[in-house]
Amino acid sequence: MKSGPLRVCHLISGDTWGGAEAFVYRLAVAQVQTGHEVGVILLNRGLLEQRIRAAGIQHWLIPEAQYNFFGLLRCVRDTVQRFSPSVLHAHRYKEDLLAACAPHAVKVVVTLHGYEPTYRLADRLKVHLVLCCVRGLERIRPLRFVAVSEDLRRRFQFSPARCDVIPNGVELPEAGALQRSAEYDASTVTIGWVGRMVPVKALSVLIEAFALLCAREPTLAVRLLLVGEGPERPLLQELAQHLRLASRIEFAGFSEDVARAFQRMTLLALPSLHEGLPLSLLEAMAHGVPVIAAAVGGIPQALSGTGAARLVASHAPEIWCEAIRELLHDPSAAQRLASAGRKLVEERFSIRHAAQQYAALYTSSTF
Repeated sequence: MKSGPLRVCHLISGDTWGGAEAFVYRLAVAQVQTGHEVGVILLNRGLLEQRIRAAGIQHWLIPEAQYNFFGLLRCVRDTVQRFSPSVLHAHRYKEDLLAACAPHAVKVVVTLHGYEPTYRLADRLKVHLVLCCVRGLERIRPLRFVAVSEDLRRRFQFSPARCDVIPNGVELPEAGALQRSAEYDASTVTIGWVGRMVPVKALSVLIEAFALLCAREPTLAVRLLLVGEGPERPLLQELAQHLRLASRIEFAGFSEDVARAFQRMTLLALPSLHEGLPLSLLEAMAHGVPVIAAAVGGIPQALSGTGAARLVASHAPEIWCEAIRELLHDPSAAQRLASAGRKLVEERFSIRHAAQQYAALYTSSTF
């Protein structure tokens, strides 16, 4: 059933720039372009706030560092009441709990963007407590959950009756953006990676696989391009030094222009221990970059049978080295992956498609 314009309010911390923040920004822009009235509540300053402001989308900053939980909840409730949205759409754990306590007249949608194993007991207990509270509040107010993959829905133990699966979506670059950047060197193979440098991304696997590749292909001019920041960076740089690869591994840091990085890559490698449905994978495919990804989380279900990426069911550096070598020595296979990946994003994983699915959920009678 086609609905008219909606009033949608997104709630997100905005303290960093990762997959969830990039998706919220793109979804908000797509919803505005569709004719919906959109507002964004941010709990921190950062790149997301800057981009939301630059896009001309109304937003409210409630600095969480200035409040305890109950003060923050009061400010969020007051802002929601003033904006009076038909839907409050929350992203990440704390925001989910704040949204679940919103005025009962507002429909609440909670998106589960990913599953990042926590290694500290206190962190695990905190996440468990928040989810228990949200599940409890679900019994007394309109609330709908969304997971970005079926695997993620199962990990959080939500039933299909209360949790929809809506995959992430990305923008499709124009034909001109698919051209190689001025920094591209056709004589050099560039293996790329994009993301947050945290343990779940298993970047040490990729670096060790790269070391094996350099040893087995001594005449191959090859570099490793790592785009992103995170707490693991110092350890990874130490590993690169230990393996005597510092001159061949570029720690490019955070980049606001990821498209430029994709234009430099021969292929993208994602050896993560778990993923919901990573935006870096979808963005690489949208830019026509061949992808090798770990067969974890929501990736196999999203890509199975599509020929859009080569999946690796192991985290052994030896296996990853051989997977990369095989693709480098088979340019026609790499081109087939690139073409199939671009087509898949066009058909199933564009931000426009995701916005349409969320609009249908917002107006559904399943609350």
